[in-house]
Amino acid sequence: MVIKKIGENETKDALELVLRVFMKYEAPDYSDEGVETFKRTAIYSEDYIGSIIMYGAYENDKIMGVIATRNNGRHIALFLLKVGIIEKA
Repeated sequence: MVIKKIGENETKDALELVLRVFMKYEAPDYSDEGVETFKRTAIYSEDYIGSIIMYGAYENDKIMGVIATRNNGRHIALFLLKVGIIEKA
């Protein structure tokens, strides 16, 4: 597995992974309004996306996990792994 900073061309794939994992594991515990707020602020907000630094875990050039930080790395904003990756460990 390779960890690297997610470039502008990889952001779409990273956010798709974040949304997919969020919807499967977190969204069931959120209200509909909470899910929409997450999508609006963490997935579709260019301002938010521009304020974080994302790193990806890649296996065979396929993104398997995302961690994002903000506030100069002092705050973990997102940390999600592709479904099934933990079972492989």
